[in-house]
Amino acid sequence: MSGPNPSRYSFRLILGLVAIVIGTALLLENLNLLPSDQLFRWWPLLLLALALGRFLDRGFVWGTGGHVLLWIGILGLLGETGHDEITQRWWPMILVYFGALVALRSFIPKPPKPCKPEILTPTKETQP
Repeated sequence: MSGPNPSRYSFRLILGLVAIVIGTALLLENLNLLPSDQLFRWWPLLLLALALGRFLDRGFVWGTGGHVLLWIGILGLLGETGHDEITQRWWPMILVYFGALVALRSFIPKPPKPCKPEILTPTKETQP
């Protein structure tokens, strides 16, 4: 069984797009064209997008950073929408989630790291 297929929609691409969106929003705010306070209320969605990028890069099971970003985004979204009582009551579910993830990882072999091409060094045969 091979590891996750590298996607062209990688974490770096999503991170770059997030930076473009934030920069554009701040520029429009400075030019008095867009009040960014309402836009930045939805900052947890950016974390969810980054989590998606991490999952696309590393796979759902092995993307630990994606799982952390996912939960921070979910908790932030609940807080921004006024559902703090859900967070206060159901926060132990995060422990259950990560426990299940660790248990699942024990059944699935870790995919091999992709090999990077070695730097070509001139050999004695190619030197004049």
